Amino acid sequence: MKNKVPVKKLQNEELLAKIHFADSLVKEKSYTDAITVYKEVLAKIENRKDLAWDITEINRKIGDCYWFLKDNKNAIEYYENTLKFYTNNRSIYEVLSGLYSKLDTNKTIEYYQKALALGSNESYFQNLTWLMIKDSRYRQKDIKEIFESYVDKFRPKYLNLMPVYTHGEERKIKDKKLNIAYVSTDLYCHAMMTFMLPIFETHNTNKYNFTFYSINDKTDMVTDRIKNTGINFVDLSKATPQEIARKIYEDRIDIVIDLAGYVNTKLFWLLYKPAPIQMQYLGFLNTYGMKEVDYLITDEHSIPKEMSKFYTEKPLYLPKPLQKYCFCHPKTNVAPCNPEPPCVRNGYITFGCFNNINKIDDYTIKLWSKLVEEIPNCKLMFYRTQMGEPERERLTKMLKKYGADMDRIIFKNEPQSPHFLIYDHADIALDPIPFSGLTITVETCLMGVPVLCLMHETLQSKGTSRININLGLEELNAKDEQDFIQKAKDIANIESIKKYREELRYKLLTSPIFNDYREMSLAFEDCFDKAWKEYCSANT
Repeated sequence: MKNKVPVKKLQNEELLAKIHFADSLVKEKSYTDAITVYKEVLAKIENRKDLAWDITEINRKIGDCYWFLKDNKNAIEYYENTLKFYTNNRSIYEVLSGLYSKLDTNKTIEYYQKALALGSNESYFQNLTWLMIKDSRYRQKDIKEIFESYVDKFRPKYLNLMPVYTHGEERKIKDKKLNIAYVSTDLYCHAMMTFMLPIFETHNTNKYNFTFYSINDKTDMVTDRIKNTGINFVDLSKATPQEIARKIYEDRIDIVIDLAGYVNTKLFWLLYKPAPIQMQYLGFLNTYGMKEVDYLITDEHSIPKEMSKFYTEKPLYLPKPLQKYCFCHPKTNVAPCNPEPPCVRNGYITFGCFNNINKIDDYTIKLWSKLVEEIPNCKLMFYRTQMGEPERERLTKMLKKYGADMDRIIFKNEPQSPHFLIYDHADIALDPIPFSGLTITVETCLMGVPVLCLMHETLQSKGTSRININLGLEELNAKDEQDFIQKAKDIANIESIKKYREELRYKLLTSPIFNDYREMSLAFEDCFDKAWKEYCSANT
């Protein structure tokens, strides 16, 4: 159908009266009755090509009613009907992208892209970025190019509001005491802090001046712990992107590290270049696509040098696959490891996934379905307390698509106390592809459960493999699908599983992950010094 909106309107007075009556029912929140009336009108005109506009509008109204009733399936059906006649309606793509979000990732991405092409705001790009880095269809080259193209689209809007900051040559003093700042949405009891507190609490505050800029007003005991470092803490939770940039510039920050990424659209403060050197780390786990961000702190395992050209930022390499972790919540209750794994109790091997369900795409399900097929005495369990019916339905649809035996699939979402007991339901954990686990992987290993992973080319696919390297468990890092299946077969036996149960927690707690926290902050500080040296040497 053509995109142009037909100009002819419904003239039948009886049908117009019915529409007005249904509209009044909507105002009274009598949505079911309104649907009945709208459908009566639709049945009278649905084959009239000359009334395409009216057919589109009535389908939209019915879709709205189902949306109000939280009947997403029917809402999708009627919103989709509007697209048969009118494909330039941005709001329809926006609402459909939300409705598909728990049902069909491919459709969600498609409709976000269509909404953005028709002028949707940055929040839709923000959502799209997260979906794309969780989708195996996108290579790193694609991600870089697509993100850069969208940032280029939004940049003029921001620069029309306020110009980019410039920094004079007088700032280039090689041996000065650098002003370093972190910008984060997560300066409270958040998974991000389990990895950042070891750095914050061991930084050399005699050598550098540090500042925390919080762009979230949530605070708790972890916020107090951060403030107890004595580092300057600034609340910018109510600030606009322009105000965030202005504050950083006025504070004469030399190097700013963003820890948030596309968590919200305030990220676009980076476009103003308020600090001479801008970096990013960990919050997003891929490129921002912003030329204004100079560096990405990483390691060569996560971004091999030959892949660096596919990131907008220049990688600043840590000396080895470093990852430090601490329990940020003071009341963390880690249950003892059960020496008897599920396979002893059940008589079969349980492969389990504990990650967010939205990390699991077609590629992952296809691979895991093949694994279950090739290891006869096993079951595959999905355990997530936030997993509801839409998530189960989406997983079931994908599993059936790839021929999985549903009698060997387990869905569990019952909360456990303490939380760590959920991991006792699996013998071997599987890491989603391409968006790997971090906190979940640490917790799983802590309960004696090995995590098998398949590394892809992207940064976000390397989290679990970095942890396995730190634990000396490279046998759990697969290089391709065949290797993944073979490694699963190698460890899918009671002897191997019992051995991991006995040794894994000790390996983790005595590994670099839980020890020598200063090592990580030293590596960061070395990155600061290298970047500043490069900056001072440039154009002189």
